Parts: sequence; C-alpha cells; structure tokens
Amino acid sequence: MKKKTYFFLVLAVAAIAAMTGYKFYQKANQTVEDKPVKKIAVAVVHPERRQMLDSREFTGTLRADSSFELSPKVGGRLEELNVHLGDKIEPGDIIAKLDDTEYIQAVEQAKADLEISKAQLIEAQIALNQAEREYDRNLRLRESRVYSESQLEIAETNFKSQQAIVKMRTADVARLSAILDNAQTKLDDTVLKADWKEGERFVGQRFVDEGQLMSANQSIISVIDIDKLKAEINIVEKDYPKLKLGHTAEITTDAFPGKVFYGKVVQISKAINEYTRQGSALLEIPNGELKLRPGMFVRVRINFGTYDNMLSVPLEAVTKRNDVTGVFVYNEENGTASFIPVTTGIQNGNWITINEPENIDKPVITLGNHQIADGSFVYLPENNQDAGE
Repeated sequence: MKKKTYFFLVLAVAAIAAMTGYKFYQKANQTVEDKPVKKIAVAVVHPERRQMLDSREFTGTLRADSSFELSPKVGGRLEELNVHLGDKIEPGDIIAKLDDTEYIQAVEQAKADLEISKAQLIEAQIALNQAEREYDRNLRLRESRVYSESQLEIAETNFKSQQAIVKMRTADVARLSAILDNAQTKLDDTVLKADWKEGERFVGQRFVDEGQLMSANQSIISVIDIDKLKAEINIVEKDYPKLKLGHTAEITTDAFPGKVFYGKVVQISKAINEYTRQGSALLEIPNGELKLRPGMFVRVRINFGTYDNMLSVPLEAVTKRNDVTGVFVYNEENGTASFIPVTTGIQNGNWITINEPENIDKPVITLGNHQIADGSFVYLPENNQDAGE
C-alpha cells in the first residue's frame, strides 16, 4: 500500500514539472507580435503660426531721482530743527538753525576793526594830500632857486612815504572787509535753508535732534526727490543687443497689486560684466502721484518687439532627451511618438516659438511626454479606449 501511494506522489510531481516546463517553453517561443504592447496616454496640440510678443521680465529696486544729506558749513549747538521724517520741503524753507551768538560777536568785531582801518586810511590820505602839496611847492621853489636841492629831496621822500602808508591802509581795509564778509557768511550759515531753485522734496532721514552740538559738515537730514524715480536692472548677454534707449517698461510692485506703472530706459552701460555675463540699464519712472517709494522691489517688463507668423508650440511640449532640446510628435498612422530636436526662440505666455526646424506638420505631445522615448507607442484617450497593458 505504501509503495502505491509513493508511486502516485512521484507521478503527481512529475506531471506538475512537465506542465511548468511546457509553459516556460511556450513563453520562451512566443513571438513579438504575440506579446501585448504597452501604450502611454498622451495629449497633443497642433503647432500654430502666431503673433508673438518678445518681452522679458527683470527685477530691480527703486531709488530716488536725487538724494543728498544736508549739513551745516559751521559748527555749533543745534537750536532749531523744523522738519521731521517724511516732511515736504519747498525752496526757501528754513530747515534748521544753529546757535549764532559767537558768530554775531565775530561780525561785530570785524565791523569795528574795519571802521578803525577805514579811519586810518582817511588819516593817511589826508597826510598824503598834505605831503603832495608840500612836494609840489618845493618843485616850484626850486625852479626859482629859493629852495635847496636837499629840501626838495626831503619833501619827495615824505610824499612817497605817505603814498606807501595809504597803500598799506587801503590793503588793510580790504583785508578787514574780507574778514567781515567771512564772519557774515558764517553767521548766515547758521541758518540752513532749502536753496534749490524749484520743486518739492522730502525728508528721507533725520540724524540728529535739537540741542545736539554739531560739527561742520555733520549730517542733519537726508533730502530726497521722488517726483521721478530710478531703477537699475541687469540684462543677460543674449538680450543685451535688443535693449534700446527709450524702450518703454511696465513696472509692477507687490505694494500695489494689479497696478502698472510706466517708465523708460534712459541709460545703458557700455560694458558687460565678465563674471556674471550681464550688463545694466537705468530706467526713469515718473511718480507724480508719489505712490512709489525708494527701496521698493519692482518687476520690470520690457517689450522688444512683435513678430507675426511665428511657428509656435505650447511651452509644455518642449522637453529634453540626453541634453538635447526637442519635442515629441504624434504619428497617427502607427500610433508612435518621434523625438524631433528643435531650437526655441521667443516665449510669450504659455507658448514658445520654434526657430528650427522651419515647419512641424504633426501634432506635438504636451502631456505624457516625460514618460516616453523616441518610438514609444502612445494613444489619445478620446480616440482609443483600448490602451492595452
């Protein structure tokens, strides 16, 4: 009985082994045509000839059209400071005053010294006139041989001496007049005024408070002009030749969502940085409503031109394989995808131009192209519901 059971067990194992071997043989000899083909679902779009706007977006920071720090030319205690942070300043406004006590005294002293010098000049001129008359009288007497030659020489010497004294007194008057002018200028400099010709400006910063002892040229406030603002942008080398003076720029900032400001290119640098491969340009932005402020971060869009009839595909159709940029096209006749290398150009929104090749006559794959390779089987879900495995 045991032998019979063992026999049937061996027979069952042999049958299972035979069936497994047969299935393996069938699978090994199955042809390619017999195997199921894996298809990948894709979406396609036909290339279009479109009008494309060549524009670029840059970033920058706003700064004032002009900015400077106001400081006194003389030292002294700050007696008055009439402006605060953000205040408007107009031409002629008195901004600050320094204690002028010492400068008034210096002016009065200079005036007194000048008056004394002028009096001495008048005295010297009188003496000169007298010496001149004496010298002329001696000349006439010598002709009549009444005066001796020695008397004439004494009169001549006295006359020339008085001439020298008058010159000295005249120079001293000029010197003291200059001292008075200098003292008066320093006194005037204790009052700081807005001395520009026209246009309102604003206090950007305030550095000191009333009562502080100031030294000459120590900054009191900074003054900014924001009727116009400037923004510097950097431009990559390939876009640099496109930028021209006068190009209009659209400026946006997070401070005013949806609001577009306008400016223009007023300066373009003549050199490109050898390390960053970028050049710079300066924009001028009117700010009549005074909404924009120096220091704001801005995005700048510049339109380089509009081009018609440009071969264009959706941006998502462009991909890379082995570092080669290209697109996959859909071959409707056999349901495969083919990779075509391309050279791209202008990007405008979600579309990008194709410079090479000059024409693509098949739809390009926009969805699913990251899963396929050249020759992959693909299908359009709306046209082929039998996707296989």
